[in-house]
Amino acid sequence: MKYIGTIVNTKGTSGSIFVGEVPSAVEKIRKGATLKIGFSENFGKTFTLKHWKKNSKGAILDIEGINSKELASTLKEQGVFCSQEDIIRDTRKPYFDDELLDFIVVNVDDETEIGKVIDYWQLPANDVILVQTEKGELPIPMIEDVIDFIDEESMVIGIIPMDGLFDLVNGNDEKDDEDDEIQD
Repeated sequence: MKYIGTIVNTKGTSGSIFVGEVPSAVEKIRKGATLKIGFSENFGKTFTLKHWKKNSKGAILDIEGINSKELASTLKEQGVFCSQEDIIRDTRKPYFDDELLDFIVVNVDDETEIGKVIDYWQLPANDVILVQTEKGELPIPMIEDVIDFIDEESMVIGIIPMDGLFDLVNGNDEKDDEDDEIQD
């Protein structure tokens, strides 16, 4: 099952719930999908989805058996989990944050290995993969101008580095010797 988001509030008086932090890869969840709601997938209660509507801040869900604001309120701050088969993916944002972890990133210009994906960030402008390199952590935007290919079978992401990309490495704290000198 995939994490869909956290219930942050109720909506209206009929028991609708608002889910925040919805992964950008999720366009919709099929009507009738089985959901687990709880503080973890393993300890969640099973529910059936009646209706799903995504908006820019998350999604509004109607769930069978949750028909009042009071019942919906009991679910606040709990996670929502769903089977991958019931998720309709957004083809423009095809990955969940955990699906690219441990992929190797290579420079397609010179075929050198840059590092390994250690995190995936969903940001308003575009998603970003965080790559652990020899010099530190490098954020790489998931945009067409940079991502050349993603080979899921080989777990390799090929990038076309844009100017200044490698200047973004965090952890490269080399100090200029002149700055360290103490002058009398």
